[in-house]
Amino acid sequence: MKKKKYVLVGTGSRCAMYIKAIVNTYKDRAELAALCDTNQTRMNYYRKTLMKTEEYNPDYPLIPSYKAADFDRML
Repeated sequence: MKKKKYVLVGTGSRCAMYIKAIVNTYKDRAELAALCDTNQTRMNYYRKTLMKTEEYNPDYPLIPSYKAADFDRML
């Protein structure tokens, strides 16, 4: 089965539950491809801190992040 790719637009506090589901619970059929937000600091937090902890998936690759203005390029 080919994995579905997901991008998360908006990296507020609710983003954590989606990341956890994609990179852990549904890792056999889902892949987190990118993050998009107006706030680079929040994207960096999820890219570097949360995704490199046991709670999420320490083996998950560092994913790209895109500013809101680059939404079309991300897609």
